[in-house]
Amino acid sequence: MANAAFIFTAAGAIFAACCARGVAMRAARLPLHELGWYTVGTIVLAVTAVFWASTESEIVPQQRIILGALGALCGATLSVFIGEWVRPTKAQTTQPDPSANSGSVNSSGQSGGVTAGTINIYPPRPDSNQSIIDQIAILMDQGCPCMGGK
Repeated sequence: MANAAFIFTAAGAIFAACCARGVAMRAARLPLHELGWYTVGTIVLAVTAVFWASTESEIVPQQRIILGALGALCGATLSVFIGEWVRPTKAQTTQPDPSANSGSVNSSGQSGGVTAGTINIYPPRPDSNQSIIDQIAILMDQGCPCMGGK
């Protein structure tokens, strides 16, 4: 049988190629294909570890730890792949409109739908620092005492 280092080097190269292909699928926004390539890579490593364990050249506890870790990784990627296949996620193609921020409302002290406390309504945040600077300049021109004006 071949040397274990050679076998794991070859399996590692195949795993790296599968991961590189998975990253390319991520860039193409194809999550099912991405997860499929990751799963194939982990299956290659797991099968390699099983063959390695069959050589009986290493200490059993080390083999069990490696087989358990690779089995968990293989099972996790396979489960996520099947979940994506059964119920695919929709890739987000457009960014949300930043002007859609309508602020927030904070309510405290409610019980049973009756407002017994305070309701704070916060205005939406400005889109950029420039709008904040413009608001401060307007306040200073109006002479706001809190801003050092007249």
